[in-house]
Amino acid sequence: MYCSNCGNILPDGAKFCPKCGRATGRPAADTVPGGLYTLTIMRENQWFAVNPAVRMTLDGSQTYSIGNGETLRIPVSSGAHCAAFSCSIRNKVVNLNVAGDITLRIRWNRVTGSLEVE
Repeated sequence: MYCSNCGNILPDGAKFCPKCGRATGRPAADTVPGGLYTLTIMRENQWFAVNPAVRMTLDGSQTYSIGNGETLRIPVSSGAHCAAFSCSIRNKVVNLNVAGDITLRIRWNRVTGSLEVE
């Protein structure tokens, strides 16, 4: 099955697209009583000679790839979550307490070369 939003191939039983976060229309049996919220990750469009994708792992299990200038929308349940960002030797860990929709912006610091998440 393919995502109706981005065309990504969906794994069997997926309730959301792992690339864009869009619901597949399949019933969500594991929805928590507080509901699902949207974690939006926006990567700034920056130009460098080498500009690899940034990997993001949510709660140590779900892994996503975020290219230059891309926006990712991931459904998350309420409560505590850990988002770990990495690219090459650069890493950044952000602890989240989800009680509503959240937006994170990621970018490279041109001076220090560090990965910034706001």
